[in-house]
Amino acid sequence: MYGENWIKLHKLDDVVEFNKALRSYLYFKKYSLDIINVILTNNPNFIMANCFKGFLILLSRDKNKASELNKIFDTIKLNTLKINDKLLIYINILKN
Repeated sequence: MYGENWIKLHKLDDVVEFNKALRSYLYFKKYSLDIINVILTNNPNFIMANCFKGFLILLSRDKNKASELNKIFDTIKLNTLKINDKLLIYINILKN
């Protein structure tokens, strides 16, 4: 979030909302996924929001969400062509 252009943000508001989602998760509140869904509606190419949503889905262990995870991975693939190898490692960890 701090100067990394690979998160593909278009507005500072997206970063502020992303921070709210992270705080919601860290304080065990139930609104994290709702906040992330709003962010992704406004900015579907926000890679960190997609990664966080994938993380939340994986934590839920809901097998019915597999198609949603595939959409997230496709979005990440389409929008990460210019990131370095170190950051791709983090994205690949999410996939496994």
